[in-house]
Amino acid sequence: MDLIVEIIETLSPDDRKDFSVFLKRHKNIKDRKDLELFDLLSRKGKIKRDDLLLKLYPGDKNLEAYHATRKRLIRQLMEYLQLKKKKGETVSEGYILNLISTAEYLLDNEKLEAAWNMLKQAEELAKKAENYSILNTIFSIEIENSQRESAPDLKILLEQKRKYQQLAIEDDNANIANQLIRYELNKSLSTGKEINIDAIIKDVLKQYGLEDIVIQRPRLMYNIVSITRSAVLAGKQFYTFEPYLIAKYNEIEKGTGFNKYTHFYKVNFMYMIAHVLYRNKKFEKAESYLKLLYGGLEEYNRSHYSLLYPKYVLLLAAVCNYSGRSAAAIELLEKLVNNKKIKLNTAQLLNAYLNLSTYYFQQEAYQKSIRVFQNVQHSDQWLMRVMGFEWVFKKNIIECINQFELGNSDIVEQRLKGIDKNFKEYFNRDLYRRVGVFLSLVRKLNDKPDIATTKEFQILVDNSFEFIDINREDIQAITFYGWLKAKMQRRKYYEVLLELVKN
Repeated sequence: MDLIVEIIETLSPDDRKDFSVFLKRHKNIKDRKDLELFDLLSRKGKIKRDDLLLKLYPGDKNLEAYHATRKRLIRQLMEYLQLKKKKGETVSEGYILNLISTAEYLLDNEKLEAAWNMLKQAEELAKKAENYSILNTIFSIEIENSQRESAPDLKILLEQKRKYQQLAIEDDNANIANQLIRYELNKSLSTGKEINIDAIIKDVLKQYGLEDIVIQRPRLMYNIVSITRSAVLAGKQFYTFEPYLIAKYNEIEKGTGFNKYTHFYKVNFMYMIAHVLYRNKKFEKAESYLKLLYGGLEEYNRSHYSLLYPKYVLLLAAVCNYSGRSAAAIELLEKLVNNKKIKLNTAQLLNAYLNLSTYYFQQEAYQKSIRVFQNVQHSDQWLMRVMGFEWVFKKNIIECINQFELGNSDIVEQRLKGIDKNFKEYFNRDLYRRVGVFLSLVRKLNDKPDIATTKEFQILVDNSFEFIDINREDIQAITFYGWLKAKMQRRKYYEVLLELVKN
C-alpha cells in the first residue's frame, strides 16, 4: 500500500482537518499541490497514479513535479505527527526536555553556571512528575560533566542515579504487571462470570513486589485502574468496579495525596468514580463527585479543563436526565454542541448527539430526536470504525423506535431488517443476547401495536428477559426495557423509566 495512504488512514477526521490547516499555515504559498494530493488520497477507495496526475497536472501529467509533491507531503506529515506527539506529552515533560536541550547548549558554550542551574530545575521537575527515564538522562549528563566547574559532587550524583534507576525499574515492572492484569481480567470476563477485580490485581502486584508501591505513586495506580476500567466497560461489571475504584482513590488521598504534577490523575479518578456511580444508578453520589471534578478542573490555571470539560458535561447531563431533570440535561447538551468556544473531538460530539437524541425521544419530541442525526453526515460503516458497534447500534435503535412512535411501520420494518443484517452476529453473544430479544418484541409490536397491553404480550416479555437484581442491572438495559413497559402500561415512557432507575 502507498505509504502516504497508510499514514492518512491512521488520522482521525479531526486530525485530517487539523493537518489541512497545518498545510495552509504558509499563506504566501497559493498553489498547494501537496494539499490537493492529501485531499485526493484521503478519499474513500483506491485512486490510480494516472488519475492523480490528471487531476494535479491536467496539462502535461508532470511526473517529476508529482514526485516532488509526494516528498513534500511526506515531510509535512512527519512534521505534523511530530508536533502531534509533542502535544500528547504532558506540559511538564515538554518543558523538562526543553530545559535539558538548553542546558546542553550552554554546557557546549561554557556557560556552566547557567547550565547547572537549568539541569537542577529540570531534575526537580522530573522528580515531581515521576518521570524517571528523563531523570536518568539528566543524571547521565551531570555525571558526564562532573569534572567541570560548578558541577555537583560526583558521589551524590551516582547515589541519586542508583536511587532513581530503581524507581525506573519499578516503572518497568509496573508496565509488565499492567499487561498481565489486562490479560487476567479479559480471561476472567470471557467466562461470563463476575470478575473478582481486587483478587486479580493483588495477585499480579504481589508477583512483582508492587503492592505498596502503587499506592505511593498515583501515576502507577491510575494506569492500573484505567486498564481495569476498560475491562469493566467491556463486560458491564460496574457493580464490582465501584468499591475497588473508590477505595484506591481514598488510599492515595490518605497517603501521598495528589499535587500539581499528579493533578491529571486526580481529576481523571474523579471522573471515573462519578461515571461508575452513574452507571450503578447512584445519581446523588455521582453528582457530588462531579462537583468535586469541576472544582478540580478550575485548579492550576485550568490545565486539564479543555481535556475533561466536555466529558464532565456529558456525564452531568446523563445524571440530570435520570434524576428527573430532563430539561436541564437537554439544555446542557444543546449548549455544549452549539458552543463554538469549546472544541469537541469527534467522539465527544457524536456522543453528545446520541444522548441528546435519546433525551428528546424520552420527552416525546420525536421529530427533534430524528433531526439530531441529520448533523451526522457519515455512513454506519464509518461510524462503526470511529465509535464502535454499541454506539452505532444505539443510534439505529433510537431511529427505529422514533419511527414506531410516529406510526411509520414500513420504515420501522426496514430499519429492523437493516439492524438484523448488520448486527445479527452480535446477538449470539451473552452480553448482547437481550438486544436481539428486544428487537424481536419491537417487531411484534410493529406488526400488531394493539398487543402491547394484552396479558399474552406481558407474559412474553417477562419470559423473554433474564433479569438480575435491579440494583445491579445496567442502566442502559433498563432504558430499553422501560420503553416496552411503558407500552404495556399505556404510560409515559419517561415516568416509567424514572421509576425503574429509582427502584
